[in-house]
Parts: sequence; structure tokens; C-alpha cells
Amino acid sequence: MTDDHIAMQVPATATSSPLIRLAAAQLAAQCGFDHDELEDVRVAVSEAIRILIGAPAGRGGDSDTDRPRLVADFLVGPRSIAAAVRLEGGAEAAGVDDDSTRILEATTSSFAIDLAGRGAPEVTMHFTRGDADGDVRGPTPEHEVGREG
Repeated sequence: MTDDHIAMQVPATATSSPLIRLAAAQLAAQCGFDHDELEDVRVAVSEAIRILIGAPAGRGGDSDTDRPRLVADFLVGPRSIAAAVRLEGGAEAAGVDDDSTRILEATTSSFAIDLAGRGAPEVTMHFTRGDADGDVRGPTPEHEVGREG
């Protein structure tokens, strides 16, 4: 089976970011994730967004082209999803803390956080349904966290 690639871009605002969570949950449902697995996807994507934009009020410039954007890429296989959420538009990520790491450890098969400036700040996650071996291979080395410092 060919993997499906879904990409979306929304303004990095509190009112737009739920669209990414909704898309992730819908993709998980289409992959046959059970209720608990679907909720894990929703929670992990929410945490990724929080790491990237925190409390988004007051961020951005005067025009739509100056405003930071959340870009989400999903690679969907028959039993797994690889997701990457990044903050584009020159904005700095809100940051990662121990709670963020614990949440992502509990809700993903693997994840990586890259806030170190190798392009746009990004959180990548891999979710596997049930006992699947992970048929979608995303750029998500287990529990890799890149921080500026």
C-alpha cells in the first residue's frame, strides 16, 4: 500500500491550531486507531503545538505574510501515522519542558523536538496502531530533543 501524505498550514494562533488537532484525530480514526490511541494522537499534537506557540496571543506582524504559521505534515500508512508540526515565519518556539517530554513519551511511539535552529522549530511524532510494527517510517528518532544552548 502506498502511504498518503497530507499537509496543511494555518496561522499560529489559538483559534487556528485546533484545525491541526482535528485533522490528526480524523486521520487516526481513518487508520483504525481505537478511542484511546486516537486520544493519544490528539493530546500529542496539542502538546507539539504548545511547545511551538505556547500562548500565541500577540505574536506576528501586521500582515498575513508576516505572521507565523503552523505547518503540519502527516504521512499515513495502514497502521501508523508520522506527523511533523513546525513553526514557520521566523517566530521562536515557546519551548519544551519536562512535562512536555513526559506527555510525548506517554502518547507517541517515538518523537523528536528540534528547536535548535536547523530550519523552522519542529516537533515530529510517530504513532502506531495496536501491535503494528510501524509501517510508516518518519524522521522521528526515539525521544530526541534538540535545544538551543
